[in-house]
Amino acid sequence: MLNPWREAHLAALHAAGGHTSAELAELFGVARSTVYRAVERATALT
Repeated sequence: MLNPWREAHLAALHAAGGHTSAELAELFGVARSTVYRAVERATALT
């Protein structure tokens, strides 16, 4: 589970395009589905 700050950081890294979803999942210690949900929430806010 990600706190709001870590979720925002994950979404920013994803938006920058330097990492795959699998890499971000490993980096943050979460499942890829968590990465997809975090990115979806971040894009819904913008």
